[in-house]
Amino acid sequence: MSNAFSIALRLGLTCCFLLASPSGLAAPADDVKAPPPKKGGISVLIATLGSKLIVQRVIAGGPAEKAGVQPMDEIVQIEKDWISGMSTAVAISHLRGEPGSPVQIFIRRQDRPDLLKFIIVREPLPEQPPAAPEP
Repeated sequence: MSNAFSIALRLGLTCCFLLASPSGLAAPADDVKAPPPKKGGISVLIATLGSKLIVQRVIAGGPAEKAGVQPMDEIVQIEKDWISGMSTAVAISHLRGEPGSPVQIFIRRQDRPDLLKFIIVREPLPEQPPAAPEP
């Protein structure tokens, strides 16, 4: 893995951990009511590489692993929304939802010429994201 790619994945992973924290990145202003957080997800850690959204890690036993999602898969579409030009924060918000609700994603896998379609049922998110593996 190239050094630039490794750094990009670490930065993306760091952003994902920050975005996955239950408290969020900032407290809302006193006069603004924040919407309730979406407590369900598919249990993947994602990173951005240029305009690509890459699955960095699939959490063992989570819904994405059960569906067959693998590390290094590129998520190209969530429901009807194409990823190109979408921020990581928006992509994460699309992957999250109520536990028990389905989300459809399309993945490009390095060894496959066609897109793979997955319908994954969201499960409750853990209170804290799992620790990142040491490089």
